[in-house]
Amino acid sequence: MRDEWYGDKRDLIKWAVVLYSAKEYGIKDVLHVMYFRKSMYSHISIDGKEYELPGKVVKHFRDVLSVRKLKEIDGHKVAIKIVDTEFNDRKEYQSLLLKSLSKHKYPYILFLDPDNGLQPNNYNEKHILKNEVSELWDCLLPNSVMILYQHMQRRKNWVGLNRTAFAKCLNLRGEQVKVAKSDIAKDVVFYIAEKPNA
Repeated sequence: MRDEWYGDKRDLIKWAVVLYSAKEYGIKDVLHVMYFRKSMYSHISIDGKEYELPGKVVKHFRDVLSVRKLKEIDGHKVAIKIVDTEFNDRKEYQSLLLKSLSKHKYPYILFLDPDNGLQPNNYNEKHILKNEVSELWDCLLPNSVMILYQHMQRRKNWVGLNRTAFAKCLNLRGEQVKVAKSDIAKDVVFYIAEKPNA
């Protein structure tokens, strides 16, 4: 996730889905995994004179940590923790996540928020790999919930195909994965799965 995109219409849907899921499953703790990649902002020009974009302006409109201010939905309390470590090395990042997950003692929501979602055939740093999803799922406590951000792909039935692929990563059937979407931004969906008791 890049900070330059934070606060757009997809974020409205994203955080509504996460908060309503927390309420539905009766979970307080949310761990937001941003796969953060810092944006580089260009200068502005006023009548030919160059200025840097003020840090205060960027922070006000693109503060990816501001979501921690969301504390409840319809009376259900939530606590949002954020993995805001920069995503530079895939292997190190996954290791950091696995260590973080091992510290949880109660069910929680693990919200995976890569730029583009689940790995397609041709993938890059904007995707989460299928084996990474599987490893994270294996570390989740029973009754925890995994939510995955998925951006539209240029193929027919991208929602259904990715739902099936995500379910396979979790050793679940496709119908065990819920799909959340909105007309506000038709180019994204969210896959939601609860880890069953062993």
